[in-house]
Amino acid sequence: IVSGIHALALASRSPGNLTERLTSIIVAQQAPDGTWSQADLFHTLETLVALGTGEAREAVRRAVPALLSRQREDGSFGSTAQQERALIALRALLWAEQQAYSNGR
Repeated sequence: IVSGIHALALASRSPGNLTERLTSIIVAQQAPDGTWSQADLFHTLETLVALGTGEAREAVRRAVPALLSRQREDGSFGSTAQQERALIALRALLWAEQQAYSNGR
């Protein structure tokens, strides 16, 4: 489902408030530790960044500790799709920082 939402977000800006509703569906499933038990963290973060809503930014910000806990000593995020996961993580971290700066933190 997350991949489908990501594709929809990239296709074009959704009519009406569909983007906001889709964001709310994803955010509602976020666990207190910032992860999603039924979805891959990296795919979900990539989808939230693509959706681009304020609510999505806040969810990404809450996921930062979980993301950083997955980073290995060598800077990678595991043996699967290393470059892809690193780029997703970097994009999500930068987006979370932009949110913090825009809120005056």
